[in-house]
Amino acid sequence: MILTMLLGRINSKPENDNNIVLSGKYVILSDDTVTKKIDVEYFIPCVLMAQLPIDSPQELLKAQAVVIRTYIINKMGKKDSINAKELSLPYISYGKLREMWFAKYKKNNLRNIRGILCNISGMGKSIPYRENTQYLYGIIKKTNGMVLKSNGEIILPLFHQTSNGQTRSGSEVLGKKYEYLKREKCGNDIQQENYIGIKYFETGEFGNVLKEQGIIAYKDKKEIFVDKNVSTKELLGLIDISNRDKSGYVKIVKIGDTVVEGGVFAKALGLQSTDMTIEEYEKGIRITTKGVGHGFGMSLTYGAGLAGEGKTWKEILERFYDASIVEN
Repeated sequence: MILTMLLGRINSKPENDNNIVLSGKYVILSDDTVTKKIDVEYFIPCVLMAQLPIDSPQELLKAQAVVIRTYIINKMGKKDSINAKELSLPYISYGKLREMWFAKYKKNNLRNIRGILCNISGMGKSIPYRENTQYLYGIIKKTNGMVLKSNGEIILPLFHQTSNGQTRSGSEVLGKKYEYLKREKCGNDIQQENYIGIKYFETGEFGNVLKEQGIIAYKDKKEIFVDKNVSTKELLGLIDISNRDKSGYVKIVKIGDTVVEGGVFAKALGLQSTDMTIEEYEKGIRITTKGVGHGFGMSLTYGAGLAGEGKTWKEILERFYDASIVEN
């Protein structure tokens, strides 16, 4: 999962919006100076802005708001609150959002009187902050309290940035419990600029990086990378990435006699996906990946494409999750 990032001090409160129905469930935020709790409905924009630009299609923002709410409530279980660190979701504090939006506002208004005054005086931070929070609260209100359920249970709605062209079947890879995660073709994902990822490793470097991440490879009970002179040809002969799911993602990587889960291997090497190929390149190997993320659940990239085609937020969610959209 993505590591939690607290971006900015918790030094700014959300704008009040009496039309948002509060959930009565809270996320606890903390930094070096303060600890506070915030209602889930007001926390959703913080997560949303860490995943998508504010000018993303509105139907995608609505769909992802439901995904975030469902994810948090699932993780919370029967409790009324949860620490943000337990969620493993990146988020941007309201204080940081205020600074970000003001910086963009100044940049976009360099040539008018208002922008000049803002740049000189530093005043006017409340203008873009108020406008953007109210806009996001309008998005939240459209889905207020709505979550995804399967067989009466709130699901764990996994999501990722960009698929390899097809999302992954939850039941095939993760088991029957995750059968609500559908395999869906995502044609426009392959057109994205960051669709292809490439990383290079010399043979010795490859072994060292794995060791640093706690992966030690063995062959016939002997550690493989003790000998720094393992050739590229020998290394390629030791690696097996043929165990894939039907969407093309590597499930299991074998290095000699050592077996590593595909996601663990990708994370250890800093790869952006587990749909990978490994080939010889100069003094080492080149690993080429397709897509960004684990491939389960909603592809945010394809979701944006669906919104651009006029699909509603409910229709977008139905593409990726075999689940009911209900009020919690």
